[in-house]
Amino acid sequence: MPSRASPSTCWLRGRFPLQRTVSVHHRRQYRPCAAGANRRHFLQDEVGRLEQSIQRREHEIKAKSDARANLLAILQSHGALEEYNGLQQRHLEAVSRLNEVRVRIENLRRFEQGAGAVRIDLERLQLRARADYEDRLPIRERALSLFNANSEALYEAPGKLIIDIGPTGFRFQVEIERSGSQGLTR
Repeated sequence: MPSRASPSTCWLRGRFPLQRTVSVHHRRQYRPCAAGANRRHFLQDEVGRLEQSIQRREHEIKAKSDARANLLAILQSHGALEEYNGLQQRHLEAVSRLNEVRVRIENLRRFEQGAGAVRIDLERLQLRARADYEDRLPIRERALSLFNANSEALYEAPGKLIIDIGPTGFRFQVEIERSGSQGLTR
């Protein structure tokens, strides 16, 4: 059976979770594992070290808080704190306005891109309408001759049906001569 005092075969090694967080200094100091006494000394030393560390940090926090309070009191006495707060408020307002302008610019860019896409789509539609207009020439001529014949039969005057393509699509215009009309004139 191996000796209990041997550092590599210590029966306490690995059984206590504190051993994982113990500094190298403490491991070397308490390497000879004389079970109970060393453990008690180690834990007392560790608790003492942690309490000193806590006291030191509390003292540092108090000292820094006092220094900060002194600096703020100096700033308050000379009016610099109000000026600082005012400057900070103006800075926040400027940042807010800058963000609003950035949003507006981004919206404008998106709008311009959308408007460009609409213009392109409108041009495509006009090209298709123009091609359709040209492809239906025989049908269009027949409709025009029928319209002319009907207007002569109804009004005893030739009529004109004008079909054209404009920016909003097909445009229809009717012209009938008023030769014998007895309607009201203004």
